[in-house]
Amino acid sequence: MNHPASRSLWSLFTLMTVTFICLAGCNAVYAPPVRISQHGAPHPVSRGTAELGGAIYGVNQPVGGAGTGSVAVTDRLGLELGFDSTSVDFAMGHLGLRFTPKAVQLSNVALEALIDLEFGGGAGAGGEICEEPAADDQSLTACAEDDRRWTERPAGGIYGGAGLGLRYRAVDVFYRLRLQGTVATDVPLTFWHSSFLGLQVRVLELLRIYSGAGFYSYRNRQDDFIVPYWEVGLSVFVGGTRE
Repeated sequence: MNHPASRSLWSLFTLMTVTFICLAGCNAVYAPPVRISQHGAPHPVSRGTAELGGAIYGVNQPVGGAGTGSVAVTDRLGLELGFDSTSVDFAMGHLGLRFTPKAVQLSNVALEALIDLEFGGGAGAGGEICEEPAADDQSLTACAEDDRRWTERPAGGIYGGAGLGLRYRAVDVFYRLRLQGTVATDVPLTFWHSSFLGLQVRVLELLRIYSGAGFYSYRNRQDDFIVPYWEVGLSVFVGGTRE
């Protein structure tokens, strides 16, 4: 980004993104989502398979990250434990289940379709009450009408979602949809929706790396908000038999 034109384009993109966020919800009121990271493409597992993964996500630059661990308790059902966090507005842990039916062969050229379903809950701290920006802080996330910092605002909720993936050899194209309902101290019940389209590469069925983009939105009785975002993640598999 040393070329003047590149710097100008990046500055314009940053300005447009911040302006979009401001129009949507500078004076934000929300309980935080239980999960942001999207887990990558659906994949078949067998009992005893363990998975460890991590992700970073952002708008025009990274704003947070996640870590997850899971173990397949049957050939189709996995138990998941993880966290999502940003440095400015929330930190949440989650526990859930993921069900993955058997892959469907679509043709004679190694093209398969997979789906998975997820459900769980979580707790932590975060959220915001920001009906008027703080006079002494110009950031987008630093106003709290009740004088609580996000770390002083207990929060929790539930989530459910589904993923659809197409696998061809070592490459996956996938889409994920997730709905969440969350609460936090002095913040109204907040409903979250996310849609995400991604591309994933698998290495020897032991490592998977994915990236993609989508949007997050929330709505409650005081506020609503929508923003595009990107995510990059990877995970490794241990034990079991990977298909």
